[in-house]
Amino acid sequence: MGILKKPLLHSLSLEELESVIVAAGFPRYRAMQVWHGLYRHFATNTNEIPAIPEDLKEFLSASYELTPVMLMEREKSDGSDDTTIKFLLALTDDETIETVLIPARMSVEKDLTNDSRLTPVKPKIRNTICVSSQVGCKFACSFCASGKAGYVRNLEAGEIVGQIIEVARTLGKLPDNIVFMGVGEPLDNYDNVLSAI
Repeated sequence: MGILKKPLLHSLSLEELESVIVAAGFPRYRAMQVWHGLYRHFATNTNEIPAIPEDLKEFLSASYELTPVMLMEREKSDGSDDTTIKFLLALTDDETIETVLIPARMSVEKDLTNDSRLTPVKPKIRNTICVSSQVGCKFACSFCASGKAGYVRNLEAGEIVGQIIEVARTLGKLPDNIVFMGVGEPLDNYDNVLSAI
């Protein structure tokens, strides 16, 4: 993917995106259209963002990186629908990180219907994504493998958000839960983690 030369669009808050859009001469409402394109349609390029004009697409493409992570490999633990899926993701500087999707089958609920009979309802799957906050880790805790390769750098907010978006593309929706239990110590990258949240 090469070295990051442009800022990550996913690092911007909605307010920051509005400021950028207005400063570039576009109406403020365009920011919400871009926001929906990123976080509802999971756009990987400006052509996938619906309803924005060509000149705004060109501005965003020239000014920002829209794909902070790229899927290299996806590995499912087994064939069931509630097994973990590990994502190996490449960053724009060719470093790699791992993100894990953890589906959990919720208990089967019973539905009271006609004649008060109990009818089973299909169990709900709750999806949790375990995101990384750093490339490597400084702390090398004995219970964790993250520090074995050493620390490389903190992830930017957009790279953290990019992990969630990549998994959302696989699911077709945003996950139910997000935990910062992947590679790295989130509090050692406090500002970027807070921005991502």
